[in-house]
Amino acid sequence: PTLARLVAEGWSAPLRSMEPTISPRIWTTIATGKLPEQHGIEGFLAPAANGSQIPVTSNLRRAETLWTIASRAGRTVDVVGWYVTWPVEPVNGVMVADRFIPEELDSALAGGPGSLTAEHPGVYPVALAPELERLFVRPEDFVTAHERLFHKQFKMYPVDATRTAIAERLMTERPADLTMVYLWGVDPTQHYFWKEYQPERWVGPPIDPVERALNQDRIPDYYRDTDEFVRRLLSHTGPRDTVIIVSDHGAGPVTHYDPQKLISGEHRIDGIILAAGYHVRHGTAAEEPSVLDVAPTVLYLLGLPAGRDMSGRVLEDMVDPVFLAAHPPERIRSWEPWRWPWQRRAHAVPSGSDEQIKQRLRSLGYIQ
Repeated sequence: PTLARLVAEGWSAPLRSMEPTISPRIWTTIATGKLPEQHGIEGFLAPAANGSQIPVTSNLRRAETLWTIASRAGRTVDVVGWYVTWPVEPVNGVMVADRFIPEELDSALAGGPGSLTAEHPGVYPVALAPELERLFVRPEDFVTAHERLFHKQFKMYPVDATRTAIAERLMTERPADLTMVYLWGVDPTQHYFWKEYQPERWVGPPIDPVERALNQDRIPDYYRDTDEFVRRLLSHTGPRDTVIIVSDHGAGPVTHYDPQKLISGEHRIDGIILAAGYHVRHGTAAEEPSVLDVAPTVLYLLGLPAGRDMSGRVLEDMVDPVFLAAHPPERIRSWEPWRWPWQRRAHAVPSGSDEQIKQRLRSLGYIQ
């Protein structure tokens, strides 16, 4: 009902992604307004100093983001769980990395070489970490044995519930000019359970009837869970706030069966964008928006110009015409600094959770 209300009251459209629809590169494009060859995040893995391939890390990014631009411009920011934000970087507010969740921290909180807390904290400022760790939702928190087993194997709900709880705490106690929250679970849920959701479109071997009965509602159920997470977040917004919801791609059933992969759902090029609230008009887009258009539009709504080196445009037909006429979009040459901060290195940063992350990526068919 929350997303339906946003569509009914606000502005919505399909959102064109880019091939290949690899989540780290697309979410970094959304955050920077830059093409992958500009921002430097191309895939799930990147080379470490020893030559091995490990999960990509934020120090490899070569472009400013919405949170760094807003921070430099004097705006406050809260960022929770956004793709490729570990190690965290200093911001004018709070940054909670994508790896600051039970799934990764269970194997990395022990300290010692490579641990998240010992060398590269998952939270800025780091003093907030103990308080935010107390908000973790873990599989063992669930009532029934079946729920505990399911959420231990498929960690989507605990991760998103944790991020929602953290974001709610920040929005209550440290409200910011720009709040960005990434909810992860819809994507893996669709990868894992599409064949039970639409068995008539499954191109692989016969589906176990027991598995179908157990899992046929997983996708719609998780959309309902996500709708509730969004409702909780929106309960902390006010009449002068603008809400934008985006996906980095769409989803559908696999068209070719690959026995090496455990997935039955795969990406589609078109995602969605919804907007509602302050300065947003009711309607839809005259021209299909792109993931490149999100950052210029968010900057505009923050009262900041986009860089001319951003490939996208301000989504003017999203904006109330009276406000748009009084505040025409502006551009500057670039938000990029002359040189990158010291932490921008040539290699990905190793952590104690690398193998756990790679195992999850393999199960989703993202890496071999």
